[in-house]
Amino acid sequence: MWTRLIDNAQERIGILAYAGLFLVEQQPKLLQTLQAKAEAGVRVEILVGDPDAEQIERRATEEGAAGVMAAKIHNVM
Repeated sequence: MWTRLIDNAQERIGILAYAGLFLVEQQPKLLQTLQAKAEAGVRVEILVGDPDAEQIERRATEEGAAGVMAAKIHNVM
């Protein structure tokens, strides 16, 4: 589904995720595709969580993985 939506985008691609690591894990060529789309004039926006925000740490703690979410976000930045 993600691949089809991105491949068919003509004006804008917006991605919002805490870290979004799953996107590139599932689609290894995603970054090249997004770059090609941007070069073709498609507006590409990628928003990830603020690794220093207390809400991120709260969420990670709720999931039983304190510090993990911030580390994942740092990895994608």
